[in-house]
Amino acid sequence: MGRIRQATDINLPTSGHILSHSPEQIREVLEHQDLSNILVIDDTSFSGSTSLIFEDLLQESFPERKIAFTHGFLILNFGELGPNPGAQQRLTSNGDTAIGGREMRTPIDDGWHFFDIVKQDNFTDHIEVVKEILSLINRSNFNQLASLILADEKNLQLMFPKIASTDDLEDLRRSGHFISKEKLTGDFHVRNPQLLPNIIGQKHLTRPDEWRGNPEEAFLLLMRLNNLLEKDENNEK
Repeated sequence: MGRIRQATDINLPTSGHILSHSPEQIREVLEHQDLSNILVIDDTSFSGSTSLIFEDLLQESFPERKIAFTHGFLILNFGELGPNPGAQQRLTSNGDTAIGGREMRTPIDDGWHFFDIVKQDNFTDHIEVVKEILSLINRSNFNQLASLILADEKNLQLMFPKIASTDDLEDLRRSGHFISKEKLTGDFHVRNPQLLPNIIGQKHLTRPDEWRGNPEEAFLLLMRLNNLLEKDENNEK
């Protein structure tokens, strides 16, 4: 299961979740397995939402069974997200067991997936679009201007090579391979998006013009890291 986000909005709101297996396929594969105790493993959980969606999916596949869930994370949020409880509280109040290798507590702590900055297809090509968006950060109408840049389909294709249209997601929903969070908005959607403009725009990271080092050197380093990740993925030396 992977999160899908709206590509044409700089805030990248969640559109829903794409599934490798529909509920019917899950039942077909697991029908003869003991599912009384399920261990779900993920890297990080802020809100617990993804884990609870997975629970709902499995319960939908096997409505006649009683299933106990244990969720294991590298990092687990024990804090609060605005007025709402974070992952640990949500999961345990649901009767689950939630285990984290490290604890974090929002809003004091926060974090992002580093791979969502550097592990991107065509990174060298799309970094120029990223720089253009970042140049708007200190303007009051940043969201509006940045979204105009993302409204250009050429820019979207550079930033998000594996972009999907709303029609693509509707087809996946009809086949049971997409769970929509709400009514789909925007024309294009993406999995594992480039998050650097989003992180800086939300003031979770200082603007490039305020970095201690030369921004261009930082971008070159990001490109080098991307290249190293690609070589490792292809088992190259």
